[in-house]
Amino acid sequence: MSNVERNFIQSRGEFFPVKEVSAEGAEPQSLLVALLKTRIADLERAVQVLGEAAKRVQASEAKAREAEQKATSYATRLGDTLVINQNLIRENQSLRRENEAIKQTALNAAKPRERAVDPRDPQGYYRALGVDPDDVGRMPVDEADDYITRLWRTHSMVRHPDHGGDTRRQQVLNEAYEFLKSPLNRRQYGR
Repeated sequence: MSNVERNFIQSRGEFFPVKEVSAEGAEPQSLLVALLKTRIADLERAVQVLGEAAKRVQASEAKAREAEQKATSYATRLGDTLVINQNLIRENQSLRRENEAIKQTALNAAKPRERAVDPRDPQGYYRALGVDPDDVGRMPVDEADDYITRLWRTHSMVRHPDHGGDTRRQQVLNEAYEFLKSPLNRRQYGR
């Protein structure tokens, strides 16, 4: 798969392998459709996890209400309300902690995965352009300049806000291009 084809299936600087579409001979539109299908599957998984967590939270809250009802019922029937209330309060607190743990687990599952910072690309400039820093480092200076400019133009056509792209992503792309177009900056970057 060439770097230009790889660029079409990147989102937020993360690479998503496309299993159902072969990149050889594929149109850029089909690669974008495959990327969107992958993103939709990720979102559906997050919705499913959140739905399951919501069911567990509801069950936990029902148990907490039941515990509170037991506490009031026992308190009226028995004269020893202090011991019973303390036990039920502990049970209620335990259920609330369990409820918070379930909520936190669901929130963590829905968060996007963080990626480790590449020491060769600390600001993410090469990742924004969709290129491996080693590939650019092996090229002659003129060829690397042309390659970076070509990648920037290709991405700009797809990511520009006038063509339905995201303004923030276009700003990141422009910042990366402005920095990496200088051979001196490329040499000193990531060392």
